Amino acid sequence: MREHGSKSIGKKYNRYLVIEVEMRKTKDKSTQAWAKCVCDCGTIKWVRLAGLKSGTTKSCGCLCLEILKSKKGTESAQYKHGHWIDGKASPTYKSWRAMMNRCYDPKNNRYEKYGAVGITVVERWHNFENFIKDMGLRPDDSYTLDRIDNSKGYTQENVRWATKSEQAVNRKTTKLFTINNETKCLKHWAKDYNISYQVVYKRIFYWGWDLNKALTKELRVSKETNKNI
Repeated sequence: MREHGSKSIGKKYNRYLVIEVEMRKTKDKSTQAWAKCVCDCGTIKWVRLAGLKSGTTKSCGCLCLEILKSKKGTESAQYKHGHWIDGKASPTYKSWRAMMNRCYDPKNNRYEKYGAVGITVVERWHNFENFIKDMGLRPDDSYTLDRIDNSKGYTQENVRWATKSEQAVNRKTTKLFTINNETKCLKHWAKDYNISYQVVYKRIFYWGWDLNKALTKELRVSKETNKNI
């Protein structure tokens, strides 16, 4: 990668954010810099870096569509995924974009704790529509994306929608547990044994039970709280 190309990573050109740059051979055996970009509407595309810098390439096509529709007197463009309307992003889109930025934008104020230490987003989720299919909509404004195992990146198996209180519990229980040479976090073990995570958590961290007992002991209802214990 040439130096002039790498310097563009993390920069915003109109509606495109550059997340990767590579040099490609042309038919006449010269080289051109191509940039992998995230458009404001969520589309991921490879475009020529020269076009971004000159301003001839401004978006994936959504900007043109928006201008055309406004000229026709219709409503402002609603992108095909339906989460960017009249220049405003939906809560789900905001969460997705924040995830992408902290993993791939060196100028993001959280990049040092994410992208800089190797936390990445699974390639499939570089496309916002795939992210929606796998994760569904953000339940409400109290929920954000939470990694179950904070040592790993953003994948369907390692991410959930969670409240701040749930995330606080998760940070306390990132300790891994091993059964029969298989190691998982507590949440995954609770799911495998079809038992409430909250119950297992209390049994281990409040009452001092070992993992096997916490996962397999038959539930009973507390007379004081009327809850499973």
